Amino acid sequence: MRIEKSWVRLLLFVPLLLILSAQPAFAQDDILDEIEAELKKEEEQNKAQEKADKNKEKYEKLYEVTKRRGDALVRAKKFDEAIDAFTEAKGYDPSDPYPDSQIALAKQEKKRAEEDAKEVEIKEKYNIAIVKADAYFKGQKYKEAIGAYQEASGIKSDEVYPTDQISESKKLMAKKEEDEKKIAASAQIEKEYSAAMSKGDAAMKSKDYDAAITAYEGAIMIKPSDSEPKSRKTTAEKLKADEVKKLEQEATKKKYDDLILSADDLLKSSEFDQAKAKYEEASKVMPHEPYPKTKMKECDDSKLAAAQASERAAYDELIKKADALVKAESFDQAIIKYQEAAQVMPHENHPKDMIIQVENLKKQKEDTEVLANFEKVLKEGEELIAAEKFNEGIVKLGEAHKVMPHETKTKEIIAQAQKLKAAQANKNKSDAYEAKLKEGEELLHAEKFDEAIVSFNSAKKMMPNDHKAQTLIDQANKLKEGKKQAATQSQFDEKINDGEEFLKDNRFDEAIAAFEEAQSILPNDNKPATLITQTNNIRKTKENEIAKAEYGELIASGDKQLEEGKFGEARESYKGALKVFSANGLLLLEVDQNSVLKNLPVPGVSSSLEFFDGSIFIPQDSSIRWFSDALSAKVTEKLASNLKIVIAMFIAIPL
Repeated sequence: MRIEKSWVRLLLFVPLLLILSAQPAFAQDDILDEIEAELKKEEEQNKAQEKADKNKEKYEKLYEVTKRRGDALVRAKKFDEAIDAFTEAKGYDPSDPYPDSQIALAKQEKKRAEEDAKEVEIKEKYNIAIVKADAYFKGQKYKEAIGAYQEASGIKSDEVYPTDQISESKKLMAKKEEDEKKIAASAQIEKEYSAAMSKGDAAMKSKDYDAAITAYEGAIMIKPSDSEPKSRKTTAEKLKADEVKKLEQEATKKKYDDLILSADDLLKSSEFDQAKAKYEEASKVMPHEPYPKTKMKECDDSKLAAAQASERAAYDELIKKADALVKAESFDQAIIKYQEAAQVMPHENHPKDMIIQVENLKKQKEDTEVLANFEKVLKEGEELIAAEKFNEGIVKLGEAHKVMPHETKTKEIIAQAQKLKAAQANKNKSDAYEAKLKEGEELLHAEKFDEAIVSFNSAKKMMPNDHKAQTLIDQANKLKEGKKQAATQSQFDEKINDGEEFLKDNRFDEAIAAFEEAQSILPNDNKPATLITQTNNIRKTKENEIAKAEYGELIASGDKQLEEGKFGEARESYKGALKVFSANGLLLLEVDQNSVLKNLPVPGVSSSLEFFDGSIFIPQDSSIRWFSDALSAKVTEKLASNLKIVIAMFIAIPL
């Protein structure tokens, strides 16, 4: 048989060499390394199998003993020792996959035990944090309590108690702070009130009535119901009014005297308007005084005489400047100067005559310039229209029309340009519309439905009255929805097929996961739920069959070991059987005390047993290790008939 395998490997190796010859050097090395490793592994397995074949009878016994020892260690939760036992068993029978499966099971159970221990640690940390937080809470140290409750919530975020206590702590802390603030605020109010009253009294002594009034008003705002600051404020206001009246009378007399002095000086300097204004102001200050009124009339008379003398000089100067501007063809400025001269001496006709003459000269010049400008702008507009720059051309023609509004030619050209512009806009709009439809149809053919709909909507906005765009939008939406439904059904069928394949291989968890994914894809389909129920039923049946077989095997093994006097091994076998039977861990056996003690096969052991209410507990001893797990269920009728199981489980085994 070994020769045939070698020939097979040789036949496979020859074509492989042909393939390697076409690969790069580094790829050849990797492939050859893999082949060498595989051949080495197979060779080691063959050697192990040959060794097992030579010692078949011996190795079969050792394999069974080692395998059972590994099973017992798994049930005793000694997972590292169990892994070592199953590894040893593999050496006795490399062809049996059972040790590998049990090694995997031991690793899984070890991980689960570590996770349980971690959960206990988290619970202890949480309880410590809660105790600390509650202590702070009872001592009204709410800020520290909130921190401790937050610490507990961080350890176990699903617990409601820390969250509720944080909320309650915040409320109580806010109330405590509010009470402290009220006390502090009351003291502060009294302090501020006393300070305001003292400040007002001091200001009254120094006759600073405004400061006193302000201070008393501050005291009133602090204590509105107190009458004392109001009374003192009234006194301060009366004293202030008396003081103000006296100062106003003195100020009025001084202001009058100052105004008269200033007005007299201005009149002497021939500044008649300023002087009259000062006299008028003085008369308003003291209306009963006649002096300011007499001096105002004197100002008017003196001003009239001076104005008549300067009027002629100003008129002559303006006429002179206007005549010069006419000669320079500065007609607008010349008209302004003649108008100024007419205002100086309205009875003179010369400025009026000259204004008419200058306006005629100005019009002749403007008519010539307007015609030239009109023809220039009109030509620019026509050139822009010819270049199909319709907007710019129409604006330019409008400028020409403003230059000569009576000219009809500009209106005709503008109307023609607007028609050309509209025709071009319609053509551009139609072209853009067709381009968007074409773009959308190409995207539709490529099954890019969303992008196609965007293009069709853009076309629809351009020409809302054309129904072609809406028809294409409806078509795209229909195709998009059809594709989506097909993809969903395909995903559903794929997950159902995966689950059924897993179920065939008894991979129950993977099967259920696949069916649940199918259920999330089509929630209204009942098939996944039916398959999940079917999977759970099949798994339960398989587990019961395995447990029943394991229980029978362990009982038979324990009976044999007990007969051979191998009490430790028998104990482990019976413990395993009890664990399988109870499905809830090890059992606390409730038995008759006298019956157990009477049937113990080892003298002196009974003194180490402790009985509480008919239950047996095995204590710890410095030199002898007893069972560390308390047994926790009653002996059923099936087990009670076999008292040797009970007896064997309580034999002390020195380690």
